[in-house]
Amino acid sequence: MSRRLTIAVFAATLALAGCSSSDGDKPQNPPAQGGTAAGQPPQNGGGGGGGEPTPPPPPPEPSNGDPVKWMDNLCIPISDFTRSLGGRMGDLANATDQAQMQAKLGQFIDNIAGGLGGTVARLNQLEPAPVKGGDEVKNKIVSSYTLSQNALKEAAAKIRAGDQDAMGQVMQSLGDETAKMVDPFKDNDPAEVRDAMAKAPRCKDLLTS
Repeated sequence: MSRRLTIAVFAATLALAGCSSSDGDKPQNPPAQGGTAAGQPPQNGGGGGGGEPTPPPPPPEPSNGDPVKWMDNLCIPISDFTRSLGGRMGDLANATDQAQMQAKLGQFIDNIAGGLGGTVARLNQLEPAPVKGGDEVKNKIVSSYTLSQNALKEAAAKIRAGDQDAMGQVMQSLGDETAKMVDPFKDNDPAEVRDAMAKAPRCKDLLTS
């Protein structure tokens, strides 16, 4: 599920880690402040600069007891968010020096954290699941995304503070949390949920992306 996104994020973080290492003997400038991550406007996953979630869209259409419709409503914000990850990575590799790299990476991570917050808000708008195990699946994803959001906010704060010693840890954290984000159903899909997912269009998007 969306493993290409995971690989892309790992590649970007490894490249940035190499840039950080090779520039380690150069005088460091404080990271720039402000701006938008990768020159990108906020995406459908929700969230903007500073890691703060944007107001969520209106609640999804009621499922009226249809398990497939409910699962589709669950997958829509997750799909929107994972798609937005790819759009937010485009400019990371274009950093020309250490200060710019730190600024871009800090804003990038902040925006991912904000996107997670927006996604959680949308998931929390779902009605009780008409499919057995659906609420448990949703609650586990909400919990996982919330933990990842907090971890990424801490990582972004370290980058903004210019903590060079923490850079490697930040890169590892970004890779670890991204793997959780793009595969939220891993070990979290009981049979009834899995059956409904196989018929829900936006869930199939996740499974085949």
